[in-house]
Amino acid sequence: MVVAEINDQQCRITVSDCGVRLPGAELPRLFEFYLPPDASGEWRRNGGVGPGLSRQLLHSLGGNIEATVMKGGGANLVVTLPLTSKKRG
Repeated sequence: MVVAEINDQQCRITVSDCGVRLPGAELPRLFEFYLPPDASGEWRRNGGVGPGLSRQLLHSLGGNIEATVMKGGGANLVVTLPLTSKKRG
């Protein structure tokens, strides 16, 4: 399900997915390009470069992306973007 909310200052888009549950312990690292080594000492990829690039792009535009785990499985991804640009000077 996708829900968009707009107010005077920002647009907030929430995408809810009731698919496979994200591991709670790794949720804070979802937007990193690589996860730290596991017990075998191997570096693990998370969702690939997409989540990390998405966060970098949104930050460059003054926005953000966050993820939360839903009870019973699935996740919510919340994207926020400002509606006005800040002057750079």
